[in-house]
Order: sequence, then C-alpha cells, then structure tokens
Amino acid sequence: IPPIFGSDEFGFCSEWNPAMEKLSGWSKEEVLGKMLVGEVFGSLMASCRLKSQDALTKFTLVLNKAMNGFDSEKFYLSFYDRQGKYVDSLLIASKRTDTDGRITGVFCFLHIASPELLQGLLMKKAKEKMDKELEYIHQELKKPLEGISFIRHLLEVTNLSDDQKQLVQTSSVCERQLRNILEDDVKNIEEGYVELDTSVFNMGTVMDAVISQCMSVSSAKGVQIIQEVPEDLKALQLFGDQARLQQALAGYISGALQHTPASEEGIEVKAMYKQRWLDDKVVMIDFEFSISHPGDGLPDSLVNEIFESGEQWTPDGLSFALSRTLLKLMNGDVQYTRETGRNLFVISIEFPLAEIGNVTSL
Repeated sequence: IPPIFGSDEFGFCSEWNPAMEKLSGWSKEEVLGKMLVGEVFGSLMASCRLKSQDALTKFTLVLNKAMNGFDSEKFYLSFYDRQGKYVDSLLIASKRTDTDGRITGVFCFLHIASPELLQGLLMKKAKEKMDKELEYIHQELKKPLEGISFIRHLLEVTNLSDDQKQLVQTSSVCERQLRNILEDDVKNIEEGYVELDTSVFNMGTVMDAVISQCMSVSSAKGVQIIQEVPEDLKALQLFGDQARLQQALAGYISGALQHTPASEEGIEVKAMYKQRWLDDKVVMIDFEFSISHPGDGLPDSLVNEIFESGEQWTPDGLSFALSRTLLKLMNGDVQYTRETGRNLFVISIEFPLAEIGNVTSL
C-alpha cells in the first residue's frame, strides 16, 4: 500500500495511513485535524516542510483542482521528513465523494520514484512548459507581423523613389522569412522534412536582406561588415527557396559577428560564382560565400555542435546546425576553417538560373 493522505472539504487532514507515517516520520495522531496546507505541508513550522513558497503554491493548486473534480497528473512533490531528510515523490490527487456523488474532500497518494524516473518527469514538464511558451510567442508575434505587412502594402502603392522601393522590397523578403520561421517545426528540420518554397528570386535582393538582418548586431558590437559581392552576381535571377537561403546565410553572418571582438578589421563577406550547363536548356550557378572573421573564432564545442549530430544544443549551436541542415536540403553545405588571426565559414550551394538568354556557354 503506497503512502496515502487526504483532507476533508474544509482542508483539514483526514487521512494519514501507516505508509505515510513511515515515510514522513509523523504519526497519524500528530497530523489529523490540522490544516493540510500550512500546518502539515508548508514552510517554516509545518510538519512536512516544502522546499519553497513556489512549491507550496503549486501543491495548493493541485489540491484545489482535485476539490473541483479534476484528477491531477503526476505532480513532483518534495518535502523534508521529521528527521530533516529530503523526500522525492510523485503525487496523484483525486476528489473524494460520498454516496450521493458530492465532493467531500481530497484523496492523495504518493509514489516514491527512482531518481531516473523523477528526472524524466522533470524533463517532460520542462519541455511541456517550453512548448507552451513557444506556442504563445508564435501566436503573439503574428499580430505585429500582420501590422508590418499592412503598412508595407500601403507603402507599396505610394510614390516611392527607387531607393525607397528597394528598402520596401527588403522588408518584404525579411517578412516572408520570418513567417517561415514562425511556422517551422525544429524537429522536422532536423529530420529533413521541410517543403522548400521554390520560386524565381534575385540574388541581390537576398544579399540586401541578409546584411540588413545583421546590421543591428554589427552596430552594437562595433564590428563592421565588409562586402565583396560582384554586381553581376547581384543581377542573377535564380530558381530556389529565397527565404531559406536568407535564413541560412544570415545565421552564419550573425553567428560570426557574435564571436568577433570589436576591431578595425571587421568581418568580410565575399561571394563568387561560376556557371555550368547541364544541357541546352538548364544552366546551374555554383556559389561560394565566404565569411571571414578575426579573433579566436568559435569554441571547439560549438564547432562540434554544428558538424556532429546530437540531441543537446546551445542556442548558438542550434542556430548554426539548423542553418547547415537548410543548406543541405538545398544541395549545399558549409565548412569552418581556422587560419592565423582569421576564421572562415565557406558556404557552397547551387541554383538553376531562371533566365539564360544572356548566358555565354562555358
């Protein structure tokens, strides 16, 4: 028989079985008739002292839910017994009813779990909490995003200069990228279950969007971004997933900035390309983007997170690893090398050319 205790409808302890006596060190006679919350379980002078006020609040909520007719899931309950020994347990609370079905109190029993089971439960609860928080963030971010979209649509129909039109276009493609991220499931990306949204895009627009996403970090850290991107590369019209390419490139440039000390050198972003014919109708463009940054570079542990599959990531490691996964989904990849005083991301990726009228055969 597991440790069992209970309270009446007024919150006074009405049940305390022998197993509970043995577990807590307190006899039935010493706790019956006392307030279950506050005198039996509580803080400071309580018989079974809980670790914190927060733990007491959560315990109270579990009991109140049971009094309202809702059975609890396993609740992690820890307390100090009579000898001051810390007891870890799982609590299940249920309503107690009379023959007429009227709720007359709460019935609770404890399960003394192994450390492994308790750790698993805590991890599950933490994940559920994180999932709820992420869902909240996703939903709340959509509202201001719709406002940004509405303002952008208003700007698009006004009389704008060419420079202003380019800024609005950059805002539009960043907005599209953000919408993709909000709908993403990290697990699906890790496993390669991502549907690419392929369409015609301009590489110059991609570069503008990528650099714009990194300018705030650049200014805050005092690290300049130096671009070497040929104008003919910017003019290329390609076929692929523009938003995912932006996400991957911005992830690596932003990450390089985060791991670069303030210096006069800054980071260098270079882009090169070459063309190759697959047949008379299809021209592939092979791109190589290099992101060079000074300093000590990425820690070895972070580099391992990027290139070695695993289940645990730091925030930086997750961002880099997902960026690499997106590149590989688009038939690309990334390498990271260290040289004296400089560190280098080299990103290789290919896209079919959307317009081949002016291409010269190699």
